[in-house]
Amino acid sequence: MVSIPGEPQTLRFLIIPLHCGVGLGPLTRLLTIAECARNNGHEVTFIARAEFAVIIRKAGFNTFIAPRSVSHPDDNSILCFNTVDDDAANYGWADPTFLKECVKQEIQLIQELNIDMMCTEYQLSVPISSHISGVPFMSTTSWPDHVKFTSSLFSTSPNVYTEHVNAVNLMIASFGMPPITRLCELIFHRAHLKICCSLPELQEELVKSEGNTVHYVGHLNNNTFEQDEQQMDLSWVIPGNHLIYVYLTPGIISQSVWLPTLIEAFRATPSVSILAVVNDHFLPMNLPAHIRLFTYVPAMSVIPHATMVITHGGANTVHAALACGKPLLIHHGNYAERHYNGIGVERFGAGLSRPPDYMTPTQLFQDCFAILYQPKYTECAQNLAGKLAERQGAQAVIYAIERFADSKIDGVRHSNYPSTGTDC
Repeated sequence: MVSIPGEPQTLRFLIIPLHCGVGLGPLTRLLTIAECARNNGHEVTFIARAEFAVIIRKAGFNTFIAPRSVSHPDDNSILCFNTVDDDAANYGWADPTFLKECVKQEIQLIQELNIDMMCTEYQLSVPISSHISGVPFMSTTSWPDHVKFTSSLFSTSPNVYTEHVNAVNLMIASFGMPPITRLCELIFHRAHLKICCSLPELQEELVKSEGNTVHYVGHLNNNTFEQDEQQMDLSWVIPGNHLIYVYLTPGIISQSVWLPTLIEAFRATPSVSILAVVNDHFLPMNLPAHIRLFTYVPAMSVIPHATMVITHGGANTVHAALACGKPLLIHHGNYAERHYNGIGVERFGAGLSRPPDYMTPTQLFQDCFAILYQPKYTECAQNLAGKLAERQGAQAVIYAIERFADSKIDGVRHSNYPSTGTDC
């Protein structure tokens, strides 16, 4: 810690997003925490993959390039529902050689920078480095990351990758760490601080399992990605029309399936404007004027103006919609975490969650009109918006970290935010 006589002490953070996988999800939430930590006077350093480093450095943070894993997915032989264990086994997250390289780098930086706290989301090397160095770590989580998580999508119990678990156990035993039974145990279950980027109302199972040991902070969406200096031009939306924002790509349901379905469902309904995010390899021609396709959309430049959101159930889009009080239609596909997010939204009454066989023009049209013209969905979404705002997001995370550090060391800089447990 940085200590100046008469001044509050400053924490040194080492933030480590997942070094593998696709998409920006593992970075956006941690970057939000980093920006808040910096605003509160703390020091932040990142270890990140090269493509993340460009974004992180642009945001003004010192960044070291992480080792790369060797990925060998085999979707033909492994039943995969995209749980933490599935992805860790399939995409090299748990490879011992890769983990050893990561731990070596992390320990070196912990010593050189005198790190006080590590923050991660899914990076399996962090708990090992924490154990070796004695530096605590914080992990973001949700119920689908939990060892007890089950899903109705599973015909059997969640996959247990014995070979991978045994290899990791052999490695961590050399450092005196107790064994794991599932790969997901290393992250959430070993964390000193457990942060859930959601609400207790949307994570009932996690509340029942973990009680007050988890800090529920609302959402950690990042405006660096979700907004743009140039606001989206929505002048093409006819005044009085409903606007539906569609974000289904990348997702389990192929764009070649959902996009023609969407166009057919709403081609003859000019009273509903559609703004959809698409890949540029499949752009149909001769669209009606009320349906527009974009390869890039800063979501928070559009969602506040939309009436509802159609999405695959990814946490960032779900929370962005709910933070704006917008109901959702979630087409999760065969993806356990997104299916769970959809169940939570539907359970609270803020939208509908649909299986893949509901992606038909008739069903899609009916589901959208139910949400558009039944006020109960919007009312429930607006209720959740208020609850998300009360949790205070990244500011609540920093407060939790400061309180944790204060229990170890006096004089830590404090932010005046309320407790974020289930008792709020």
